[in-house]
Amino acid sequence: MTTTTASAAPAGWDTPLAACQNSPAVLQRILTVLSGHLTPARPAVQERTYDLLEEVMGQHAALRPARIPAVTGELLPVLADLLQTRHTLYARHPGLHTTRTLMHAQNVLAERQSAQPTLPGLRRLAHMIHTLIELTDSTP
Repeated sequence: MTTTTASAAPAGWDTPLAACQNSPAVLQRILTVLSGHLTPARPAVQERTYDLLEEVMGQHAALRPARIPAVTGELLPVLADLLQTRHTLYARHPGLHTTRTLMHAQNVLAERQSAQPTLPGLRRLAHMIHTLIELTDSTP
C-alpha cells in the first residue's frame, strides 16, 4: 500500500495543505483573506456615517445650507465604498430588486458627483446609502 502526502502548497502558503487543516493560524489567514473580499476597504457603517445620515434624514433634521457641500463630500465616498460590494450584495440577494437598487445607487453616485450640492440631492444620496446599508445588513 502506498501513501500519498499533500503535494506542494498553493502559492502564498508555507505549509502543505494536509498539514494545515486544523491550524488556527491558517484558518485565521483564510478568514482574513476572505473578509477582505466581502467588505469595503472603508466600511460605510462607521459611527460617523450614521451621524451624517441622522443629520440629513433624522426626525429633527434641520441642515443649514452651508453644511450641504461638506456633508455631500463626506457621504459620496461612503456610497462609492458600498458600491464596491455590489457583487457580494448581489450574491447574497440575487434578483431584480437588488439589481434595480444597485443600478439606482450607481445613478445617484454619478449624478451627485457631477452636480452642485443641493438639499434634495443630498437627501437622495443619504437615502441610497441607508438603503444599501439595510441591504448589506439583512439576512439573505
